[in-house]
Amino acid sequence: MEHIKKKMQAMKLDKENAIDMADQQEAKVREKELEMQTKDEEMAEISKRIQQLETDKDTAQTQFEETNQKLDETEKRATEVSYSIFYKSPLKWS
Repeated sequence: MEHIKKKMQAMKLDKENAIDMADQQEAKVREKELEMQTKDEEMAEISKRIQQLETDKDTAQTQFEETNQKLDETEKRATEVSYSIFYKSPLKWS
């Protein structure tokens, strides 16, 4: 009878240890899930920032191209005006 009681106590202790281990593992799982959620949120923020930077880059590129085109047109007009003044001027340079 004493042997059965010891065996039952050992089984009860094993059960308690298994429950404790399961609780610890569940706590680790919850911790990792929280870390994953935090990382997912960080990734979403980074993705949003990347998208905004790409939009800003596209806008800046468009503005740069428009400015270069205007500069080319202005330089062309300036050259034409200079040519007109120099070659078509009624004044003769001595």
